[in-house]
Amino acid sequence: KKRIDNIPNVGNVNFYRKNREAAQTEGRVKAREKEVEHAIGCMLYWGEGTKVGSSAVMTNSDLALLKKFLEFIKKYFYVKNEDISIQVNCYLDNDINISEIYNYWVSNLNMHGCKINKASIRDPKKSSYYKGMKKSKLKYGVLKIKICNYKILHHILGAIKEYSGEKDGDWMS
Repeated sequence: KKRIDNIPNVGNVNFYRKNREAAQTEGRVKAREKEVEHAIGCMLYWGEGTKVGSSAVMTNSDLALLKKFLEFIKKYFYVKNEDISIQVNCYLDNDINISEIYNYWVSNLNMHGCKINKASIRDPKKSSYYKGMKKSKLKYGVLKIKICNYKILHHILGAIKEYSGEKDGDWMS
C-alpha cells in the first residue's frame, strides 16, 4: 500500500524553490562585486564541487585546494568547524591506519571540532584502478567536505551563473 505522506507538499516545494532562487540572487549580487577571493572559491566549486542536492560538498585529494575552499566558506558564509562534516575515501595499504589518515586531514586543514563520518575504505583486490600498483597513489585518500546548507550551495551556484554569464543551467535550478 502506497503511503500518502511521501507525496511532496506543493506549498513546501514552492517555498524551497523561492529560497533557492533568493540564495542564487544573493550569489549573483556578490559576484558583481568582483572580489577575487569570492571568485576563486566559486570557481573551485564550479570545477570540483557537487552541484546537486541541498548541501555544499567538495571532494578532493589536494590539500591546498581544500584549504582554499575552507577559507572561502568560512569567510563568506561564517561556517564554523562544527557545521562541517568530513569523510575519507581511501585504501589502507600505505602503512598507516584510518585514525592517522583522519588526523592528517583534520590537523592540516585545522578542522578540529568538525563532524567525522565513517570512512569508505576500498579493497585494492576489487579495484580495477589499483591493478599493477603496489601501493595507492593517494596515501591519505580523498576527503569529502560537506556543509548541510542549501543557501550556501545556491549562493555559490548563483554566483557561478553570474561569473560565467549564464542565465540558467540545468544543474542550478
